[in-house]
Amino acid sequence: MIEVKPTEDDKDKAREICADARTWFNANTITNGRAYLKQGNGLNFDGILAQVVVGRKLGASLNNCKCWDKGIDITLVDGRTADVKATKYGGGNLLEFPEDVNKKRNDLYIFCTQTQVSVNICGWISRNDFIAKAKLFDFGYGMRMFMPATELNHDLGVL
Repeated sequence: MIEVKPTEDDKDKAREICADARTWFNANTITNGRAYLKQGNGLNFDGILAQVVVGRKLGASLNNCKCWDKGIDITLVDGRTADVKATKYGGGNLLEFPEDVNKKRNDLYIFCTQTQVSVNICGWISRNDFIAKAKLFDFGYGMRMFMPATELNHDLGVL
């Protein structure tokens, strides 16, 4: 696991992305509320901040798509794309909606946990391996595909 402390520039960039996307959503009637809006109160700042921090740490470019991004949050230097998933729950599990996994076009999932002061990059897995190895479980809020963080690739050097 790599602990990364968000910089003020990271926070400003995340706020900017949230504000731009919020403006887009307000101007368009077609939205993917589950992926981008948090209980109708705006974008998930913490998730966007994780994307910005992981992108900076890995030297990746951000996908600044204001609509549904098909699971492509960042593009690595070698051209592979990644969906950055983040949670504030301890060790946590990489979670995905079963109905979304085949709609996405990302090459990788990168999983992070967050605290009030850091984003912890826990590991990664290829999208195809996730589809093949993930288990289904209802955690009390609907069926999810999941993989424990302990089963992810931890060698971030190959990213």
